[in-house]
Amino acid sequence: MNLQTLRGSYNLIAGLGSWCGPALYSERHNLRRHSFPLDWVQTPFLSDVNRLLKNKFQGFMELENMIEKDILANYIDDNGYPIFKFGTHEPVRAHYVTDTQYNIDSVHDFPIIPDQAWVLQYPPYKIRLVHRIQTFLNQIAQSQRTLFI
Repeated sequence: MNLQTLRGSYNLIAGLGSWCGPALYSERHNLRRHSFPLDWVQTPFLSDVNRLLKNKFQGFMELENMIEKDILANYIDDNGYPIFKFGTHEPVRAHYVTDTQYNIDSVHDFPIIPDQAWVLQYPPYKIRLVHRIQTFLNQIAQSQRTLFI
């Protein structure tokens, strides 16, 4: 890769989900205009992200392919800010859920609610995810020059 070819301006900057840092960084520097489907996820395998993009997110985060891991994270809003328990400075914790088809972890999307399984939160999550996917695909199609980070 020649770094000279990366110089210049871009119509769109989109994170590819290696972790949440690219979304946080681009938000803090006013480079992020939308919340995309890979902003608040993580995966160590670029090959799985490439397969996901090639498949245009088909089958992504379908409930039958999702499992909860024994890891906790913080529940955050679309701008990457933690949500706190009412009247405290204690962050709401989130379930750590993995899409086994694409090896991608949803880290911040399912808040822990006492005595409630995370799957009960799946329907509104899926609606938000479908919207983010449609926005992502539309923005990519309209962009003349996109930087993936």
